[in-house]
Amino acid sequence: CHSLSADVVIVGPSLAGVANRAGSRVDGLSAQEYIRNSIVHPGDFIVPGFQDVMQKNFGDVLTSDQINDLIAFLLTQKN
Repeated sequence: CHSLSADVVIVGPSLAGVANRAGSRVDGLSAQEYIRNSIVHPGDFIVPGFQDVMQKNFGDVLTSDQINDLIAFLLTQKN
C-alpha cells in the first residue's frame, strides 16, 4: 500500500523520508509518537490528497514489540 521509493504512490503516500516529515505533521507529537498513532489509529491524521483506507486493526493484531519494530524501521526512512 505504501512505497519506500520517493514520489511513488501505490495507494497511500510514499514512506520515503517519513522519518523527516513525521515530527512536523502534528503539533505536539514527536516523529515516533506520530508514527505510532498512525499505525494504531490510522484515521486520526490523513495526509491531504489521500483517502482514509488504512487497515484499522493493526493495534489489535500486532504485538507491542512488532509495532515498536515497525516504528524503528520507519524512523530509518530519512530520504
